Order: sequence, then structure tokens, then C-alpha cells
Amino acid sequence: MRLLREGVCPHCWGTANLSFPRDSVPDTYLLDDVPYATAACDICWLSYPIPIAHTILGHPAVETLYANCGLGPRDAQLGPHDLARVSDVSLSERDSPAARIVVELRDNQVVFDLDETCSVLDHRR
Repeated sequence: MRLLREGVCPHCWGTANLSFPRDSVPDTYLLDDVPYATAACDICWLSYPIPIAHTILGHPAVETLYANCGLGPRDAQLGPHDLARVSDVSLSERDSPAARIVVELRDNQVVFDLDETCSVLDHRR
């Protein structure tokens, strides 16, 4: 995710981006009916859906939250503490923020505001 957030394709190292909302997602990708974004490369044409909550994977505030709860980076991607499962994502009809992600683990919470390219505008506890 860090590469994609920096605009780099993890497959060919070309120019890539994240965007949302993704209107249609193949059934094989559906995860608890969560909102999806699109990761896409301009060079190799790689394109796939990704839960919007996963666009903040690797962010220092996410890693700190998980560490404070005794969890590691893998826990944010898989299992019962997967970001897509412990986050509430709301899309806005206003220009900014385009999306808000509220991540709750145990009694801890971090809120992220994203723009339409899934870039973090702000985060707070």
C-alpha cells in the first residue's frame, strides 16, 4: 500500500493510483459488503479492487494503534482485526473529505480523512 500511496505500481514500478468509489466488484472479492477503491497502473494496466480501509495500511498511526493493542502489521491485513472488519468507512458527497475511516480496536480509535485519491488529509485520535 505504501507504494500505491506514493503513486508507484508494485508490479512494474510504473505510475499507479488509488481512487474510489468502485461501483462493481466481482463476487470473489466481496468482504462483508465493505466499500472498495481501485488500485490501477497507467503502464502495465494492473487494476484490482481493494477495501477502502486497506488504503491506510502501513500508515504510522495505524501501526501505532495496532502495537498499542498488542497486535502486529499482519493483524491489520488478515483475521478478526483486519482493517476492513474493524473500520467504519463513510463516503461523503462533499468535496472534502471524500471519505472518513474510523478504526476502532478495543477501546482505542483513530479517525482518518481521505481525499478522492485515497490520500490521507488528516488523522486524529
